[in-house]
Parts: sequence; structure tokens; C-alpha cells
Amino acid sequence: MNYSDKKNVEFNSKLPITIEVLENIFFDEYILKIGTQKIKSKSEKKLESSKKYWTELSRSSSGSILISNLIKQPEFLINLEYFFEIENLRDLKKLLNRDYKKIILKLLADSKSKSEFLFFTNILLALKEEVYTIPIKDKNSTRYLFLQYKFSINSIEFYVVLKNLAPISGELNLKNFSLKINCSYENSLNILKKRVSELKDKFTKIEFNLKSDIEPLYDFKKSLLDLKV
Repeated sequence: MNYSDKKNVEFNSKLPITIEVLENIFFDEYILKIGTQKIKSKSEKKLESSKKYWTELSRSSSGSILISNLIKQPEFLINLEYFFEIENLRDLKKLLNRDYKKIILKLLADSKSKSEFLFFTNILLALKEEVYTIPIKDKNSTRYLFLQYKFSINSIEFYVVLKNLAPISGELNLKNFSLKINCSYENSLNILKKRVSELKDKFTKIEFNLKSDIEPLYDFKKSLLDLKV
């Protein structure tokens, strides 16, 4: 197996990076895949082989890649092939204006594999708990968005995963129209602050928080045996 020289591996240090753990070769030493390149690196945190993580990458004074703030990616991101392909906002509006439960039931009935059946069963069970799950992607799966939201009497709770921003959660208060946003990474938080600042006149208050333990509103089960219908 050929490994890239760590000094030649390029990455955007301003955004969370997706890495894949290919192999644990010795205690805290791993073979990682960053983009199309493979490197050897160490991690104080125990990592799972064949799993993907978000992380922040930086370089030491010697040029070595430093890995920090590792967050394991949720299971549903393995199934990007089942995300709805959306080209524009018009397509998204069409999807949301239809009977979403009927769409999922049809996809469930037409499932061609266990993984596809499990994916849409999870979405259906989330609906049972009043959690709407909207997984969308572009034509080439280069960009994706996984959204979960849940209504209560005076608020909408939400959970979002974007490829380059990692997990985001928050709450829209419908009573006073205030917005709370939680991010896993400081760089993601700063980017969202800039983008959301353009909408500050739409809300009475916008609160940003750095939070490491952001969880989905409904956590997808890993196998059919875990499902409770």
C-alpha cells in the first residue's frame, strides 16, 4: 500500500474534514484516508476501522498533520445513494408539498436491498415519533444535507448535517421568533454567524453555541434487529 507524504497532503484547515479509518495497525496508529490520499497517523482517541469521522486538521512546525476534535459520522451517511436528488429549491418544495409519509411507504415497498429497506424504515419510524427526516443531495452526491425537525407547541427543534460543516442543531422559538444554533466546531460556528447575520432582522434574537455532543432527533438503527415497530 502506498502512503502520501503528509507534507504533500492538501486540506482546508478552515472547515471540518472527513477522514476514513482504513486500518488500526498498532495501538494508537492508524491508516487514514483523506480525500483520495492515504496516510499513517496517530490518535489518542480510539477509532473504529471502516468508519468515517469529522475532524479538524492542522500542521505542526515540522509539517506533520495533526488530527483533533474527532466526531464519528452517523450511520445514515453511509446511505447517500438513497438520499433524494434535488437540483434546486423548486424540487425541494415539490417534495415537501406532497404527502411525505406516502412517499416513504412507496419507497419502502419498492426497496431492492436490506440497507435500502432499513433506511426508509428508519425515516418512517422517526415520523412515528413526529420527527421529519429530509435527506437530500445534488446530482453527483458531492453536496448533501440531512435535516430532521420536530414541531412542539411553541417551537421547532432541528438537527442538520452538512458535508462541510458537520452536525448542527438548534431551536426556532415560534412565540418570540428567536433562533438558537449549536455547532460542533468553532470554524463552522463562525461561518454560520456570517451567513445568519444577513437574516438578523428576521429574528428577535440569534444565539450561537459551541456544543460537542450534538445528537440526531431520531437516531437511525444499524440493523433490522434493532428496530422496534
